[in-house]
Amino acid sequence: MTKLPNTPANCFNVDVSSVDPYYSQYNVTCIPVISTKTTLELGCTAKVPKSYADQISGVTAALDLSATYDISTEKCNGLRSFVNGKLLTRNSMFLPISLQGCAIPANTDDFCYKTGDFRGNQNLDLTMNQIIWVLFHNWCCDRMVEINPHWNDEKIFQECRKFNIASNQYIAYNEVFSTIVGYKAMYDRNLLYPYSSLDGRSKYDPHCELNALNEFSNGAFRVLHAIIVACLKMANENRKGMGHLRLTEHMTNPSVLERNDTFQYLLLGAFTQRPNKVGPSFDPVVTRNLRFNISPFVFGTDLHTNDIQRGRNHGIGSYTAIRTKCGFKNAETFEDLEDLISKENIEILKSLYESVHDIDYAAAAVLENVIPPAQVGPTVICIILEELERLQKCDRYWWDNDQNHFTQLQMATIRSISLASVICTVGNVEYMQIHATKPVDPIT
Repeated sequence: MTKLPNTPANCFNVDVSSVDPYYSQYNVTCIPVISTKTTLELGCTAKVPKSYADQISGVTAALDLSATYDISTEKCNGLRSFVNGKLLTRNSMFLPISLQGCAIPANTDDFCYKTGDFRGNQNLDLTMNQIIWVLFHNWCCDRMVEINPHWNDEKIFQECRKFNIASNQYIAYNEVFSTIVGYKAMYDRNLLYPYSSLDGRSKYDPHCELNALNEFSNGAFRVLHAIIVACLKMANENRKGMGHLRLTEHMTNPSVLERNDTFQYLLLGAFTQRPNKVGPSFDPVVTRNLRFNISPFVFGTDLHTNDIQRGRNHGIGSYTAIRTKCGFKNAETFEDLEDLISKENIEILKSLYESVHDIDYAAAAVLENVIPPAQVGPTVICIILEELERLQKCDRYWWDNDQNHFTQLQMATIRSISLASVICTVGNVEYMQIHATKPVDPIT
């Protein structure tokens, strides 16, 4: 039996059929999936009577840029320069070098970056995101030094961290999630306010528990793995193509970003390239060739299989249970799914599951009918909206809530920020479309 490389001891394996159209040619009969560590393994569950094991996350539940600032004061201090409130950078542009958690070939000058999240070097898009928010923090520090020269390092750091997190939250809701689920759906749930309503504040609920729904982090949000593309486009200021980089060739090895003008080309390419659409067809890089480490094999893991198994590992409900929870009619037969899934895609599910109640959520969620302007199906929208509402109302430090973290003028400033303005400010680019999440064609 051949397993994928670096198989961990605590894996939650997926058996591969001997007639699998792809893996059988390599004699692969098992895809390992790492079982998520729980409170039971840490001895926490046994201390609380009648409690049950719960999964442990390596990041905070809040939308608080913990991937940039890390999750503890001690770890955050390792990312700080302690000069004018700034985070550590090299040449005022790139992050400090680190080899921890890297997959670097021997006898090379390649490297990884020191980030607030161990996944910060996982792929080039994630790494660029890390760099952008570190640079935006440092840009804020430069402004604060000019405006308040009497402030010390700690004061500047904390104020710019607060501003950076607020900017990120605003952009995430106003541009990113609204593109995924649609603006109207966000407005209807009071997750967005009209720009003219500068006094609009969300309501903090002190009785609400701030956490990430399993159905979100290990279900609905993973549906977006379907949009992953194999090749990352590079483009110049005129959005003319400057080549591509293969996603898998730079996993956990982002050093290519510092060669020539690769960082700027990839950054512009990311806002020019159109992602794949959510549906039954995934790019082969997602279902066959995803490799997170150096491997002697030509094949990789199957991310969609991984997502399905992760849902089982976390005890996520079946597709029928979740659709009922979202307010859709109870499905007792496969035909009852026709309100959300096409007959053609239902046939796919019927060929894989004996009962409609056995359907894994991740398997069916990618098959739902997508109604524009949303980019995902109805139950995915349902779960994402529920998570976004919790993130907003359960976070005492949410940027625009009624706890008055910012003045009206400061709130107006944050609402004037866009992803495009952030990229123009720190990304070393001259031109950016106003709506950064909407790709544009090359300038002729």
